[in-house]
Amino acid sequence: MKVLGIDTILHSTCAAVVEDGRRVLSSICKAQEFSGGKLYHLTLAHLRSIGEVIREALEAAKTKPE
Repeated sequence: MKVLGIDTILHSTCAAVVEDGRRVLSSICKAQEFSGGKLYHLTLAHLRSIGEVIREALEAAKTKPE
C-alpha cells in the first residue's frame, strides 16, 4: 500500500509517498517565502503551494491518487 504524507510545518510545505511503510518513493519539500510576519500570510503561502507539492510527489513516485 502507498501512503501520501503531507507536512506544512513552519516555512516548508512537504509531501512524500511511502510504500509498505518502508520504502520512500518520493519526497518533495518547498521553502515558503512570505512577507508581513503574520501567521496568516504563512498559511496562505502553504495553501498556494500544497497542490503543486502533492502533484510533484505523486509524479516522482510514478503513482496516481487512486
